[in-house]
Amino acid sequence: MDNDKVYTTSLRLYKKRPVHAQAYRCLKNYNTDIFKTKDDFLAEAVIHFSRYLKQEEDAKQMRLINENLERQDKHLIEMVKSAIYQVQKSESEQGNLWCG
Repeated sequence: MDNDKVYTTSLRLYKKRPVHAQAYRCLKNYNTDIFKTKDDFLAEAVIHFSRYLKQEEDAKQMRLINENLERQDKHLIEMVKSAIYQVQKSESEQGNLWCG
């Protein structure tokens, strides 16, 4: 084969490792109606899993951002309540001075 047109790699699956044995069975029984070759099957599987992991990481990041925003919201609400209380207290005290 022409090395300019082909990437090569090797794959070892160990019989005593359950995940490897399962992967081997998947490779032996891949759907030939969908994938013409094991190469196509493996390439699609690697890409699919890589995208899945990225989606999982993105979802995790989004959860962390949302949690941070919720904490900030609570803090901001408390600050606004405190500011309103201070204004009301100040107005009340000023009102008492004018009435007195």
